[in-house]
Amino acid sequence: MILCLLTVQFYYRFISVTTPLTLTEKFSWRTAPRYLILVLGFSTVWGSLTFFVNGPSELKDLELNPEFQKVYCLDSTDFAYIAAKYFYTNSQNASERIIHWPSIIVISVMTPMMSATFSCLLFFGIKTYSSLNKTRLSSAGKKDMQHQLFRTLVIQTCIPTIFMYLPVSCLFYFPLFGFTVPELQHLIPIFVSIYPCLEPLVAMFHEMPINKLRTSFVSTHQLPTCIRFLKQ
Repeated sequence: MILCLLTVQFYYRFISVTTPLTLTEKFSWRTAPRYLILVLGFSTVWGSLTFFVNGPSELKDLELNPEFQKVYCLDSTDFAYIAAKYFYTNSQNASERIIHWPSIIVISVMTPMMSATFSCLLFFGIKTYSSLNKTRLSSAGKKDMQHQLFRTLVIQTCIPTIFMYLPVSCLFYFPLFGFTVPELQHLIPIFVSIYPCLEPLVAMFHEMPINKLRTSFVSTHQLPTCIRFLKQ
């Protein structure tokens, strides 16, 4: 759901910069069901695949129980987890690995979903940056506002890449290629958990100067003479 909401957010920023006159048309009560269906459909497919295929199972419990007992003193009934397990060892022949095809099918579905959202994020981010960069601004206040928008856009693109896409990719793709990094089992949930806190902080700290510049510009340039006189 977060990945899909992030894509909608970047689309909103793209429209507000490139074609602001159509913003009320593309983001209104009439178009709200489209985005609601998109987000709910995306999250339902992703959540169902994760829960029913990558959720707990007896074979996974047999492998994870010793590790959790050793590190956390927990049994499989004391915690919940998701884990991608693509290969199992044959109980009759330890050297033979059995492919778990449901997990392969799940990753083949998740890969286009992640690729689509990340591609849209990059596309809207690059197009927004390009549109802002092409705008020729004359006053120092407008140039400072443009610089703030550039910096906010770059940071808000890097944060989900580092704290969302990379951890999720490591979680699902490392087991497929046989990579084992013990430290990631602690870092992945931490990164995914702190992402919702970082996103609004960036907006608060980087858009406050923009709002101040916008307010200053409006009060000194766009108000009629009579209103400025009354305010004084």
